[in-house]
Amino acid sequence: MMRSSYNWAELQRCSVSDQDSVVSTATLVDGTHLAPQQLGLMGMEALETVIGYWEDALAAYNPSATSLVLTTTEETEFRQSVEEILDLAYQLQDLSETLFIHQNSVLNKQKLFLKQKEDVLSLQRSEDEEGLERSRSRRTTALSV
Repeated sequence: MMRSSYNWAELQRCSVSDQDSVVSTATLVDGTHLAPQQLGLMGMEALETVIGYWEDALAAYNPSATSLVLTTTEETEFRQSVEEILDLAYQLQDLSETLFIHQNSVLNKQKLFLKQKEDVLSLQRSEDEEGLERSRSRRTTALSV
């Protein structure tokens, strides 16, 4: 089962590293501070790499894909164990997507809050400008009467 890949550089660039409310003590070698979302994305990238290795191991350990070769019990157990590990890894990948990437993640709430706040402020500015224009219009009408 092949999983979709992510543009990790883009996800990290768009992450919430500048949020004041989300602080991390983890840093890169150069001293760059990392937010929890960035660390999570790095973990997801590593998990994607590991899953690829396990998929390759499973594909490489195929006694014979074209002929009906009977395998030993140990070989069958090995294949089943690798398949179980892959299933668990896929589940972990799905859970981490929800936690670190999904728009409803707690890590993305700050970004959503800031967008909503900007929308409200923009609406208030529009209403203020309309109110000011009406007020000017009333004054002009009152002065002309």
